[in-house]
Amino acid sequence: MQTDACLNGNDPGFLVAGCSSRTLRNVYLFSLSYDNPSTAQTAPLLQLNAPFLADVRNMSDDTSLEIRVGYFGLCMRQKLDDWLCVKDANSLAETLNASHDPLNLVWIATSFQARVVLAVLIIISIVFQLFILTWFFTFPGWHEEQDDENDSLHEVKPFPSQIATYSCFALATLSSLFLLIAILWQHVAAATQSSTVETVFKGVVKARVGAPSMALGWVAVVLISLQALGVLIMILSIHVLRRLSDSSDSGDEEGSDSSDSGDEEGSDSDSDSQ
Repeated sequence: MQTDACLNGNDPGFLVAGCSSRTLRNVYLFSLSYDNPSTAQTAPLLQLNAPFLADVRNMSDDTSLEIRVGYFGLCMRQKLDDWLCVKDANSLAETLNASHDPLNLVWIATSFQARVVLAVLIIISIVFQLFILTWFFTFPGWHEEQDDENDSLHEVKPFPSQIATYSCFALATLSSLFLLIAILWQHVAAATQSSTVETVFKGVVKARVGAPSMALGWVAVVLISLQALGVLIMILSIHVLRRLSDSSDSGDEEGSDSSDSGDEEGSDSDSDSQ
């Protein structure tokens, strides 16, 4: 259970840290890049201003730029250059001019990150996982106790306190709910933004949803949900074991009481016969 908590905390952590460095450049929400198609595409009939696409295509000819968006970072690459990953988009703008980014993809990516991306719920979920891990360390372990009847040593493991178990269950449930909302919002927002950009700049800009980040997010949701289910099963199992232990103790007490009363009745009958 403790290992699961550690793994659950790592998945959202990698997700939030996406695009903060070159090593995490493949963990991104969505990316924008110039496509530069070789053949001109025919504008649909509903596009009354058909020359707009031609002007956009002419502006972006021979432009090679890709930008990836994370929660707190941006990664950019021009042609065959190395990836440049920063947390402040202004430093990216200083390295570009109008010819490098004629359609303002950097501005579109930055606006998406500032207005749509929401990492607060994921951070809260990570904090809850840290609290759960701390509670797990308070669970009692195996230790030896001496039997009063035959003075032998045997290993026992006491039940954890109800405060610890119920607190872990509550935090795990809230963590899974917060993470589910955050990942669902992330997936829908990234897919919508990608579809909108490709529709506006038809055939010129290519937008992709980050598959690694989506996979990390949904795997974390499943693991934390299993964690909450495991804690619930543990609570129910402890409750059943306590009831069985109480019933066995009460049965032993009733048996001892009945034997004592039988002995007393036998002694009374012997005295009467005498």
